[in-house]
Amino acid sequence: MIRNATPEDLPRLLELGEAMHAESRYSIMNFDREKVAGLLTTLMTTDTGFLMVAEKDGRIIGGFAGIVSEHWFSHDKLASDIALFIEQDARGGMTAPRLLRAFLAWADGHGVKVKDIGVNTGIHTNQTGRLYEKLGGKIAGLLYSFEGV
Repeated sequence: MIRNATPEDLPRLLELGEAMHAESRYSIMNFDREKVAGLLTTLMTTDTGFLMVAEKDGRIIGGFAGIVSEHWFSHDKLASDIALFIEQDARGGMTAPRLLRAFLAWADGHGVKVKDIGVNTGIHTNQTGRLYEKLGGKIAGLLYSFEGV
């Protein structure tokens, strides 16, 4: 089941977010639970924030965070992902596609002209890209990391 996140979901979302962080290329950076809790709370309580969770048998197994904002050069709206996190044992099924479709529908409801979703954690990059392409996404650019340069 996909549903809007609630404040009661924060402990589990922080747990999933921290696990995703530890698995990602960003694990060299600190994970600040208080900062993440504040961001997730903001996403739950503002019209321009998106935070939904996926549940299986009453347990949260994933989440998707996103935002709508104006582009830096325009007043037109852009929807962007902040994080997609799925419990390791729940990956490869329908959880990610359902969360992604919910985000895209939400973004459409906000009248956005562009919806951008990235793959930059280093976690299953090719598989995630293929999923996004199956759902209609098109490659729009590249990300270059200069860690250690």
